Amino acid sequence: MDKNPKKTTRSTATTATKASTKRPRIADARLSDLMAAAADVFIEQGFDNASLKEISKRAGASKATLYGRYPNKEALFTAVLQHRMEGIAQTMTMDNIDPTEPLEVSLTRFGTGLLENALTDPQIAIVRTISTVSSRFPQLGEQYYRLGTLFGIRTLSGYLRAKQERGELVGDEPPELMAQQFITLSIDSLLYRKLLGIAGRQSQRDRTAQVARAVKMFLRCYASKTTVKTNVQSRR
Repeated sequence: MDKNPKKTTRSTATTATKASTKRPRIADARLSDLMAAAADVFIEQGFDNASLKEISKRAGASKATLYGRYPNKEALFTAVLQHRMEGIAQTMTMDNIDPTEPLEVSLTRFGTGLLENALTDPQIAIVRTISTVSSRFPQLGEQYYRLGTLFGIRTLSGYLRAKQERGELVGDEPPELMAQQFITLSIDSLLYRKLLGIAGRQSQRDRTAQVARAVKMFLRCYASKTTVKTNVQSRR
């Protein structure tokens, strides 16, 4: 028999605390299904009307598992947002680009991928959902900005910094600023209209033209004469 009841009480409390902080393990495939089901419900019903009960039903997961891992809708929506943005991030890496590839080609590929991801109907719906609740849950907006916009800026700025060091870009502007300007030129016009529901039917030709204009304006501002010559030769 333990002669120190206080020690036993502390030990029990510690064990209970550890147990309460453990989240149920979910296999990667099941977690992906859960995130997809949750995203569908949030998109269809909005943040306020979405219920964890409906999400668990669609995902084929027990309510105990869902509530144990995500105690409220905010926590689940945060997980959905992170899962979605991390998936997009994997397609936007600049790590494997050939350093000798013409700048125009690399920027066009990055801008096209950025625009394609930003303008999908699910992505637009997620952004609209965030905008409706960000005044109450500002951390959701902050997370979207960090995982989306800031990630894009950091990814592109690292590439642009290397191009500055190679003498392919001129000027003393920080690479982060140049990256932000290029991203804005690439997506803002079409994205803003899409968010407002006034975009109409945007064809692939429209998107290609948008990125081409962004690349042209960016190179006009920052490309060295040698870079311009290389880009012209690559088109022949």
